[in-house]
Amino acid sequence: EVEGFSNFGSYVGTGASGNTVVTGFEPAFVMIKLTDGTGGNWQMMDNKRGADKQLYANLSNAEGPLYDAVDFLENGFQLKNGYVEFNGNNNNYIYMAFAADPTTIEPSLEDSFNTVLYTGNGYPNSGTQSITGVGFQPDLTWIKARNTTAWNTLVDSTRGVDKYLFSNATNGDFTQNGTGFLSFDSDGFSLGADTNGDGVNRTNDGPYVAWNWKAAEIPAINSNGSIPSVVSANPAA
Repeated sequence: EVEGFSNFGSYVGTGASGNTVVTGFEPAFVMIKLTDGTGGNWQMMDNKRGADKQLYANLSNAEGPLYDAVDFLENGFQLKNGYVEFNGNNNNYIYMAFAADPTTIEPSLEDSFNTVLYTGNGYPNSGTQSITGVGFQPDLTWIKARNTTAWNTLVDSTRGVDKYLFSNATNGDFTQNGTGFLSFDSDGFSLGADTNGDGVNRTNDGPYVAWNWKAAEIPAINSNGSIPSVVSANPAA
């Protein structure tokens, strides 16, 4: 091992999304091998082809999809489903990880928060739109219709754009199905036709305000406490 560049180790699978492995640096290449049970190909993932693509060191197969299985983080990687070849419940794995080029540009105080106003053009119409003028790619966006009693909708890049939280309710996060908040973009975000009542782009809800925050460029594993979590903090702000 070379500190800050390479890491070799083992972990136990959980069979569920959210299992994290701390390497101490942002990986650019990870190879994982199941050491018990059946199967156990040498799966290779990297940050150039994308962590949703895998190649096998022991097979001649072309690359195949991993179906959104792994996230590379600031100090390790997160397994995003319970696929037995890399995260089966109580299975044992070995891995090797190599670091990325450490050239990430961290956010500044001036590029950490901005407010934009816009008018909905979706349901009952069928419009979609990209909201610009934020000045950076946000990681947390809080949206509220200004002239109605619609709910407060919060979306962030760590949980994913399909997960909503509502600050005015006690609900857990809600998974929307692709008609509301669509993506975080380089200067704002994109919205769908809002046909399922997500409350982010509805014509009848009048004008909207969106408060936008910048987090860290790359999320990190936080092992403080009894439950490891993936967080994205912006010390500049």
